[in-house]
Amino acid sequence: MLAQVPELNVIEVALDPVPTGRRPAAEIEMFQHIQQHKSLMIDGYFPSLAERDRVVSHLEPRGLCVNARFAPDEYRSLPAGLPGSEVWILA
Repeated sequence: MLAQVPELNVIEVALDPVPTGRRPAAEIEMFQHIQQHKSLMIDGYFPSLAERDRVVSHLEPRGLCVNARFAPDEYRSLPAGLPGSEVWILA
C-alpha cells in the first residue's frame, strides 16, 4: 500500500462525485488509515459544505489538506469569507 512507502510524505486522493451524495464509510476509513502513516491531501467534489464538514470531522487536522469543489448552486450558498467561496462561476 502507498501508505507504507517510506519515500512518500503525503498521499493525494482525487475524489469523483458520489451518486448518493455521501462519501462511503469505507472511503473515510481509508483516509484514516492513510493518516496513520502519512499526510493526506483530498482533492475533489463534495455535494455540499455539510458533507465536506462531515468527512473532515472524522479526520485528524494535522497533515490534512482539503481542496473541496462544489456544484455552482452550492458555491452561491457558501458563507461569506469561507476560504474558496469566492470562486468565479462562468455561466
